[in-house]
Amino acid sequence: MGNEDFNLAKLSMNELAELVKQHLQAIDTCEPPLDLSAFPIIEKYLKTLRTRAGELKEALAAIPKDSVSESILLADRARDKALSVFRRKMQMFELTTDPNEEAAYKQLNEMWSKYETLAYMNFQVETEGINELVFNLTTSRFSSQVATLNLEPEVEQMRTDNENFKRVFGQDPERSEAKISYDARELYHTLIENYKRYREYLHTSLEAHNELVVKRIVGLL
Repeated sequence: MGNEDFNLAKLSMNELAELVKQHLQAIDTCEPPLDLSAFPIIEKYLKTLRTRAGELKEALAAIPKDSVSESILLADRARDKALSVFRRKMQMFELTTDPNEEAAYKQLNEMWSKYETLAYMNFQVETEGINELVFNLTTSRFSSQVATLNLEPEVEQMRTDNENFKRVFGQDPERSEAKISYDARELYHTLIENYKRYREYLHTSLEAHNELVVKRIVGLL
């Protein structure tokens, strides 16, 4: 992957697990072998990544391989993305010099803090949370701020994707969400955070010390 910034959340669960697995294999098989004895923090990161990637693979193997399960996972990813897009577009106004935009951003950002972990919650909590979030954003209390920042399309996308998830999930009301992907979903988000922090540590360490071993590891990303 090199040093370029990329969005791990765009990867599917399988793609993320495979990305981490390939990186670990590259480290294990590179020539000459890497001596990490002087880099205990990197060793700890690698051990954590190895464990988390293995757990995610096991959880994915337990997910029923049928079209309904796949549709549920895709619908869930879509609404997670809608939440992320709303947040990112809103935060573009963090440094605005327009007083109306500044006031709107502060109010929306304060309200958003209550919902920022929704994508990490279980299906029911996220569904109810998005319902509440969209309702709040369309009430008189926040609708003018949404309009000021031109966020109406993003609010509508969150509503649409959440409704689609409810429709898809309702195709099999007997299905247990733990059976589908609760564990995998939790592990997926955890692995994203672990891998992000690992990459950030490597680049920070390289900039500070320019160690050859670290440079070789960064080259394997």
